[in-house]
Amino acid sequence: MQIIAPALGGVFIGIFGITSCFLFDAISFFVSVICIIFIAITPIQANQKRIGLKLFISDLNSGYRFLIGSSFLLTMAIYAACINFFGAPIFSLLPLVSQRTGSGATVYGVMMSGLSIGLIVSSLPVGIIGKFLSKISIVLFGLIISASAIMLMALGIGTIPLIIAAVILGLGLNLSNLPIMTFFQKKVPQDKIGVVSSFVFTIAQVAMPVSMALTGLLVDIFSLRIIFITISLILIIGALIGFRIPQFRQEAIQIRLRNDC
Repeated sequence: MQIIAPALGGVFIGIFGITSCFLFDAISFFVSVICIIFIAITPIQANQKRIGLKLFISDLNSGYRFLIGSSFLLTMAIYAACINFFGAPIFSLLPLVSQRTGSGATVYGVMMSGLSIGLIVSSLPVGIIGKFLSKISIVLFGLIISASAIMLMALGIGTIPLIIAAVILGLGLNLSNLPIMTFFQKKVPQDKIGVVSSFVFTIAQVAMPVSMALTGLLVDIFSLRIIFITISLILIIGALIGFRIPQFRQEAIQIRLRNDC
């Protein structure tokens, strides 16, 4: 459904218009809520440990101390924040790409389907690639692949290249994100993984609102092509810098040594 839905959405917008599609979407949510009401859920025995403000603050403090004590995870969080600052606006600009190229809502929907295809397909070979490359290398190569897709979008040479670029973007995004979840599972104790991952993803996302606001201003000043090319080049430079970050290099060496053993 993740593949079919965006394409169908684009087709329906082209046929029925935005207002009708939003109305249908709202009705579908109400129908979903009504269906959920009738789902029978088996009660689960709750944990008897009392949860209060003191325990909540203690867990936060424990997770914070663990993150600060892990040079690799803290570096990863800060690095992800920098990458998100420059890369996140792409998704808010994709509708403008289809609009300004005259492709319309239908092609935008197909692009989103292509993005989903890339996300799904890239999930399959990650385990195989991991036998030859360290996970941090996969993350950085995923950034380069994403940057290449953005550069292809910047060329604006036709509808088919836009769809192909969306598929490539999905491939790159998943290659960049999947190994990060593995890092958490291996490096963070189970009792701290929720708090630590919340801290890391909060740091990684903190710059996004600012970058979105700046992008809105830049779109009125520069062309989409210039913005996309700039973002692409910044992501490539960021990936190359990532290969030189000591914490990342050390992690890659440790993984390579374990694989050799």
